[in-house]
Formats: sequence, C-alpha cells, structure tokens
Amino acid sequence: MDAIVNSYCLQHLYYNGLGVPFADYIDAPSTFTFQHKPGIQHIPTWRSDLVPDGSVDLVMCVQVLPELNSRLVRHMLGEFHRVLKPGGALYIRDHAYTWKPTDTFNVEQHLGTNGFDLEFRAHIINDVELHGIPRIWRKALPEVIASRTRTWKQKLDQAVVDVDTLTGGGFKRTLKKLKGKA
Repeated sequence: MDAIVNSYCLQHLYYNGLGVPFADYIDAPSTFTFQHKPGIQHIPTWRSDLVPDGSVDLVMCVQVLPELNSRLVRHMLGEFHRVLKPGGALYIRDHAYTWKPTDTFNVEQHLGTNGFDLEFRAHIINDVELHGIPRIWRKALPEVIASRTRTWKQKLDQAVVDVDTLTGGGFKRTLKKLKGKA
C-alpha cells in the first residue's frame, strides 16, 4: 500500500535500476494477473481480490495505515492475513501512536488479536534516527497457535516459576522446607 505519491511514481525506476521484476496493476488493469514468481507486484486496495489466499511472503505498508479510515484499515489487515502464507511477514513503517490524522484505531492491538505476532519493533527515536518506526508482524503458524494452548499443569508450573521469581527464589525454598516436614 502506498500513501506518498513521489515514491509511488518513482518506484518503477528504482526497481528497474536494481533489476527487481516489478508489475503494477495500474499499467494494464484489464490484463493484469497475479504472478507466482519472484518480484514486486503492486496492486491497489480495491483489487486485493486478485491475490490468491496464502500466496504472499511479504506485505509492506510504509507511511500509509494512519492515512486511512479505520474501516478500510480493518478490511485491509484482514486481506493481508488472507493473502499471506503461514509464517508470512507484514512490514509496517509509520509513526505508530504519535500521529493518527484519521482516527484512533489501534492497528497493533488489532493485529495482536487477529493472528499476527509482533516479531520486531525498532528501538529508535522516531523522526530523528528514521522517519517512522519499523515493525515486522508475522502471520502465526498453526502449530505456533496450537502451542499456546497450555494444559492446567503447564499453567500451574508457570505460575510457580513466576511466584518464585517474584520472591527471589523464596517460594521454592519454602516449598522444599514444607516437603521436608511432611
């Protein structure tokens, strides 16, 4: 998705100069087809239906999501989830929470509750070190999602570890003392 006209207009030159195959729906809308081969394929939001389910390794949104209304953002995040392969990446770079001209929709919270895991968030000063904060979200693999369902024993074991950590190891020492007296 693009929101900045200059970079959008120049991307053909940039990618051609790098030798990266580039196809744009706008060049030939009536004959455009999604290609299953390496390269970049630029498709407008209103034609995301051209992209097959689970066919894309990476979706990039640079300086665009805050520009859109929450209804469209929700729709497109659903489309990104649909078209990404399991384990595929969603790269977002924008000003995150510091600038939202359209509304207060929380993209990160929505992604976290809709099948994406935050894999990377740059620890930088926005607009000083880089214009926007890069984040990489990963479409969760089914086995990763399944692994999050823990048994009661696993939950209890984790609770013991958590309490022991909070008490500086005192909880397990106390349990050992109690076991010794029994």
